[in-house]
Amino acid sequence: MKIQVNQLLKQGGIITEVMTTEELVDCSNQRVCNSLWGVSVKGIIHLGYDPLIVKQQELIQAGFEHKVIIADVHTLLETPKIDQFDDKLNYTHSYFKDLCGLQEAKFVIGSSFQHSEEYNTKLSELLAVTNIKSVEKILATGSKCTLGNYIYPAMQALDIPFTNTNVVFGGSNQRGIYMYAREVCAN
Repeated sequence: MKIQVNQLLKQGGIITEVMTTEELVDCSNQRVCNSLWGVSVKGIIHLGYDPLIVKQQELIQAGFEHKVIIADVHTLLETPKIDQFDDKLNYTHSYFKDLCGLQEAKFVIGSSFQHSEEYNTKLSELLAVTNIKSVEKILATGSKCTLGNYIYPAMQALDIPFTNTNVVFGGSNQRGIYMYAREVCAN
């Protein structure tokens, strides 16, 4: 299904920031456009997710093959001790898939590919060329910042090629990570 670029770019449409219009046009001319959204397991699910859900439904309706990563590994890097983690992981998956109308999205548990040898080799290569200063620019560093917080952006960047994604859905707080991804994954 060919995606209509004008629909994606219209005021108030599903795309609020495009790095280059040419990339969006190239994506729309492909047979399949893949989009991605990642969600943490640690947070409390609340009404603030509603606008995000609506935007994802619009991506699916526009013809995207949409994936949702349940970010279990990412979550444990930030918060290693979470009570009833498996229950929260299952609840997060069920909530977004069954209760939020994202049944047409493909749900992926992050650890299903992030523990693979190939992923960890690529992650090691990526970390070896990543400058600490560039990561610090995108982190809200503080006294509680851990090494896991520094690895998280590299993993989030690597998730994009590993899920064969050409459009990433994220909030403005994620922009720095996705610009970092653009920089390091292009090389």
